[in-house]
Amino acid sequence: MDLPTTGPLLRPSLLAAGWTDDELRRLRRTGDLTAITGGAYVESSDPRLRRREAKHAPLVAAAVPRVAPDSVISHVSAAGVAVTSVVRTLLDLARTVGFEQAVVIADAALHRHLCTRDDLAAGLVRMTRWRGAPAARRVVAFADPGR
Repeated sequence: MDLPTTGPLLRPSLLAAGWTDDELRRLRRTGDLTAITGGAYVESSDPRLRRREAKHAPLVAAAVPRVAPDSVISHVSAAGVAVTSVVRTLLDLARTVGFEQAVVIADAALHRHLCTRDDLAAGLVRMTRWRGAPAARRVVAFADPGR
């Protein structure tokens, strides 16, 4: 029985495919399988495990089937998985991460023409009373597509 080639591999799916908990423990013990969170695994050879920032994408993918159907992925997790608009993701980050980090991300998105300053301004209007909105306005005002 071969492991599926796409991941993350979720325990309920593996059990439904005929794997046993003993086999999963053995694969983890031999180093063929790496647990990324409770009940979610990737093959140990998965290149995403080598870089901390790349490891986040399978963690998000493992969480998606476990949350309510009307849930959305946002903030930093949305930056690794295409689930919210570029504008929404940028503004969520600008509301919640440090100023410099948010400016770097906004500059990059503007430079790559993923959005415009007008798009960001329109997004800010919708979140006027949200926590962190003043920080987001400051980031948008400072962001520069030429950097």
